[in-house]
Amino acid sequence: MKLLIVRSSEASTWGSCKVISPNLQDTYKLLPENIELSWFDIPIKYIQKEINSERLIINELANKIKTESPDQIIFIDHLPCPADILIKLSLIMELRQLPPLVFHIYGDFTYFSKDWLDLSSKIVNHPLKFITASSSQKKLLGFFCEDSSTIDQLCFPVNSEDYSFNSTDRREFRNKHNINEGDTVILYAGRVSLQKNVDILIQEYLNLIKNENSTVHLWVVGAFDDMGAPFMGVKTRDGYLYSKIQTILGHHPKGFTRNIKFWGRQDKDELKKIKAASDMFISLSLYHDEDYGMSPAEAMACGLPTLLTDWGGYSSFASKAWRCQLIPVKITEFGLQIKTTAISEFYEALNESYINDIDRERWSKEFLNAFSIKNTVSKLEKIMTTPFNVFTGFNWALAPFTQIYGKTAKVNTIDANTCPSNKNFYFQVYQNYISQNNSGKDHE
Repeated sequence: MKLLIVRSSEASTWGSCKVISPNLQDTYKLLPENIELSWFDIPIKYIQKEINSERLIINELANKIKTESPDQIIFIDHLPCPADILIKLSLIMELRQLPPLVFHIYGDFTYFSKDWLDLSSKIVNHPLKFITASSSQKKLLGFFCEDSSTIDQLCFPVNSEDYSFNSTDRREFRNKHNINEGDTVILYAGRVSLQKNVDILIQEYLNLIKNENSTVHLWVVGAFDDMGAPFMGVKTRDGYLYSKIQTILGHHPKGFTRNIKFWGRQDKDELKKIKAASDMFISLSLYHDEDYGMSPAEAMACGLPTLLTDWGGYSSFASKAWRCQLIPVKITEFGLQIKTTAISEFYEALNESYINDIDRERWSKEFLNAFSIKNTVSKLEKIMTTPFNVFTGFNWALAPFTQIYGKTAKVNTIDANTCPSNKNFYFQVYQNYISQNNSGKDHE
C-alpha cells in the first residue's frame, strides 16, 4: 500500500499544532514496512504568493499524484486548509481520478466550514475518511454529515520521549523554587485567553486558599492571547486579559497572592520539569474549538491528576486509571455554565490521599499506554487498512453554521443569535461537545 502524505513545509503558528503535526508524522513513520510513505510539502501561505507560484505548487502536487499513483492521499495538517488545496487542485484535474482521501480534522474545521462546504460537491460519492481527535469532535462533525460512517477517531498522540514522569526533575525543580514537600502546586498550561477561563481559575484558587492552612501554589504557563471570541462578537483589546487578572489580584493583599506565578511561554524541556514538579493540572476551558487538548494530554503523560471541563476533546480524557475528572458543563439561556465547586472538591479529595512518585509514574504509564505515539500506531494501521465508505455530502446544517460562525461571518457586536445559549443554533451544534454523562464517564 502506498500513502502520499500532504503536509505543511513549515511549523504552524498555532502552539499545539507545532507539536501535533510532528507527532502524527512520527506515528505514520512507524507503520509496517508494507505501507510505503511518500511526502509532499506545501507552504502554509502558498495562496498569498504570486499566482504563478501557486499554480506551480498545485501542478507539482498533481504531477506527483499522477506519477506515483498512491493508494491513499493523507492530509495531515490544518494549514493550508485541505479543502482549499483540493478546490485548487480541481481546477487542473478531476478529483474523481484521485484515490481515497484521508483528512485529519482539527478544531478549525468550524472556522474553515465555508471551504469544506465549497469542496463538498466536488467529493460527493468519493471514498474518504475524516479522522477526528476526540469522541466529542466526532459527534460534532457527524452533526454536519449526511452519513457519519466516513468518520474515524484517532487521538493526537503524545511523544513519550518529551513528556513522561521524572522523579528527579520533580525533586530538583521543587528544591530550586523552594516548594516544600507539603506544598501543593496547581498548574494551568496553555494559552491565557478569554475562553480558556484562566481568570475564573485564579478567582477559584483565591477562594480555595481562604480556608486552607497548608501552602497552595498556582502556576500559570503560557502567553497571554487577547483574541476574545470574535465569532460571538466578543473582541478584546491588547492587554485586556492581563489587566483583568491584575484587577482581580489587586483586590487581595499581596501576601495572599504571592504564590501565584506566571511563567510565560516555556520550551518543552522546561515545561516537562514544571509539570513533573506540580501536583495537579486544572483547565476550565470552554474554547469553542477545543477539539482535543494537547496541553492536558502532556500533563497527564507526566503523571498529573487532572481536572477538566466536560467540553470538547477534554471529555475523552476522563479516566480513573490516570486520575482525570470532568467538571459538569451546561449550555443555558444565559450562556455556558460550569460547576466551579468541583475545584475545591477535587483538591480536597487529592489532599486526603497519600500520593507518591510511584503513583505518578503509574498514572503516567497508564496514560501513555493509551495516548503515546508508540501505542497509537496499531490504531492508525487499522484505520488505513479498513475499507472506505463514500462521502454522501454535508447536510443542511453546515450552510447556516458557516454564515453565522465561519471565517466569513461578520459579527461586530454581541448578538443573542450567535452567543452560547440553549435558545439558538449554537446549542444544536455545541451540545455535541458535552459528554452528557459526567458522573460515570470513563476513557473509551
